[in-house]
Amino acid sequence: MVRLPPGRSRLIGGITLALAIVVVSAGTLLLRGGGDDQTPGGTPGAVSADQTLVPLGASALPGDGWVASETELVSLFDSPGAVFPATPDLAACVQVRAFEDVLFENEPAFSSGESQLFERPLADGGTVRVSLLTVTFSDASAVEAILASARSALGGPGFVACMIAAAARDGIEATAAEGAALPVPAGGVSRVLRYTAVAASGGGTVTQAVGWWGAGERLVALTVSAAGEGPDDAELARIAQTVVEGGR
Repeated sequence: MVRLPPGRSRLIGGITLALAIVVVSAGTLLLRGGGDDQTPGGTPGAVSADQTLVPLGASALPGDGWVASETELVSLFDSPGAVFPATPDLAACVQVRAFEDVLFENEPAFSSGESQLFERPLADGGTVRVSLLTVTFSDASAVEAILASARSALGGPGFVACMIAAAARDGIEATAAEGAALPVPAGGVSRVLRYTAVAASGGGTVTQAVGWWGAGERLVALTVSAAGEGPDDAELARIAQTVVEGGR
């Protein structure tokens, strides 16, 4: 198994750690009342994936009050935002770690990328975060390999098992319920999970929606996360559709 060398032990927000941010952050986010977060499989969108080439503007997202930030990437592991050390070395996390390995193995094909983060406060004091990563590779085969691994890691039971196991390791008892899949382009993968977590000092709910898709040499990774009264399935679908359409 390929392991990340020193200096690359962080993972980009919006990629693998966006998948696992719920469990690693749950102790902090749920217990302080702030917040982050599967119907398996991809769902064909109403538009083609190549329309994601247009950068997303905050005004295109549903709702008001979005604050946006953007970062141009110089490497695949250069995204800012919430990051933590590599996926927990737990038996339940084998598939997620394999996905992490595939990302690292294909980093030499990285050509350019942009990380966008959109945040909006919720009425209950939490925050909805939309993380969007758009990466261009020098070889379309890198995108194909990453998406194949993403479908395996995100679409199967191993993803939820890893999240729950990592939460348990941190003293958090969690269960997960599936939401409706996001409308991502054909060949992509999406999953929506709503976690209910309880720990010694409190508990709460966390929503996490992830979507991965690609077109040729372009890869797009979307994560929407919130604690408390986060977006319902309809709002998550509208956010995903806006990203797929690349609207400003």
